[in-house]
Amino acid sequence: MAAAEAGKAKALRVLLGSGDCGVNAKDLYGRTALMLAVNNRSTAAMGLLLDAGADPEAADRRGATPLSLAANVCKVPHMRLLVARGAQVDKRVNQGRTALMVAANTGSVAATQALLALGADADAKDTAGCDALSMCFVDECVALLKDAERIQRWHRRRRLVAWKAELLGSRPGTLGQPELPTGATGEP
Repeated sequence: MAAAEAGKAKALRVLLGSGDCGVNAKDLYGRTALMLAVNNRSTAAMGLLLDAGADPEAADRRGATPLSLAANVCKVPHMRLLVARGAQVDKRVNQGRTALMVAANTGSVAATQALLALGADADAKDTAGCDALSMCFVDECVALLKDAERIQRWHRRRRLVAWKAELLGSRPGTLGQPELPTGATGEP
């Protein structure tokens, strides 16, 4: 864990290669080596740990995950790496918050934008009923979140229309209207 916390990729590689260390072992606070590497902002150490089987979803005693920690320190490359390696972008952490809520609360435009691009749900609410927009006080973040809500609503409507069309056995645009027999014009 000390090698991960210090960001010493070479030492970490040797330790992981020896097989003598538990890649998902936790310290007194419930933090894994991956969480310590995130806090140290060491992408190389994170990659080594993930390659060795580190759990990108592990939570510490407070409920924080590697992704929520990366959102808190506004490290976009770390967030992308974690999601690419299996971290759920909308996983709930302490108080039901998502990484997007954490990023919005820090005021990081880059982190907020990256999480939205990774598919974070802008409409998600924490245990108190607050969403990312209500936690954000930076104008540019607010604009991003408002635009994301509009786009996400459009995508949900589009999926609903496609689902209804499939359910009713119709072609898109006909919304379940029966097909006319061959040669029929449909006029009275």
